[in-house]
Amino acid sequence: MFRNTVGLPLAALVAALLGLGVLGLDLGWIRFPSGGGAAARAVDGVIGAGEYDHQYTASDIGLTIYWTVQGDEIRLAARSPGKGWVAVGWGGEGPIMQGFDIAIGYVDSAGSHVQDNFANEAASHVADTQLGGKNDLLEAKASETADGTVMEIRRKLDTGDRYDKPFKPGVMPVILAFSDADDFMTYHDTHRATAQIDFLGPAAGQWKIPEHLAEYQIGLLAWILVLAVYGVIGLV
Repeated sequence: MFRNTVGLPLAALVAALLGLGVLGLDLGWIRFPSGGGAAARAVDGVIGAGEYDHQYTASDIGLTIYWTVQGDEIRLAARSPGKGWVAVGWGGEGPIMQGFDIAIGYVDSAGSHVQDNFANEAASHVADTQLGGKNDLLEAKASETADGTVMEIRRKLDTGDRYDKPFKPGVMPVILAFSDADDFMTYHDTHRATAQIDFLGPAAGQWKIPEHLAEYQIGLLAWILVLAVYGVIGLV
């Protein structure tokens, strides 16, 4: 009798935890490190499977960014469906893009072009070198295929340059954009999105339930709740 009284609720709690783990993997709450690390892959404009530890997708524009932090450096990549420039900016105060540190790149007949930019105005950005700063991208490469454009960079978390925003623990504002033009200044039209990302913490979106769950995810979540409630009540 005692075995059933305690065993069944415990089994229900274990099943609920297993279900939560499955749901967490499916929704991206749980991520496993790639194990390769920033030093294991070349910055070549190609995003390999498992190359980055974290990723975030701006689903409204189809742009995905990837990142891995190792020591005092960060590797950051962006993949867009566009055939022109792709850009990622972080740490700005606004309005719009003012104050953002921006990495922007594209590919043309002459090859890969990637710049370390700073948004010195709300709707404008220029290379750090034009403002008296430095190009602090330790490595950078862009590539283009039939699927779109990829940009990869490597830099220090804190470069010490006044026109670079350091990556620090905590959520920071991020802007994502792309264009079909091969230059650094063409307007992105509607291909722009914003996000809040903690690059040095958990993966973006961790422990958040999306606005829209698939039917099997809703069913799994319901069973998790039922089993968890039964387990807790049974033990109490």
